[in-house]
Amino acid sequence: MCTLPETHGHVCDTPPEASCRTSQLRLRGHMKLLRIDHTGLYVSDLERSTAFFRDTIGLRYGGTGDDGQVFFHIGEMMLALITLPDGVTRISTR
Repeated sequence: MCTLPETHGHVCDTPPEASCRTSQLRLRGHMKLLRIDHTGLYVSDLERSTAFFRDTIGLRYGGTGDDGQVFFHIGEMMLALITLPDGVTRISTR
């Protein structure tokens, strides 16, 4: 058994000699993580961030959501760029 930061303190069923960093992570027998479908990233400047991920990083544009999110394809995964809510200038990492 092991505990890694990506399991958020949950115990992984994988024996210590094996790695928990596989695409099929089992958390306490309740869930099997096969892949990540999408993730979001809060940004302060949506236009600038869109240009950066499209033009500099080279991600393929995937469309715009109803709430203004901008989506990019990363392999089989999607990245959503989300504008910070009004009045928020920084999201704490704690």
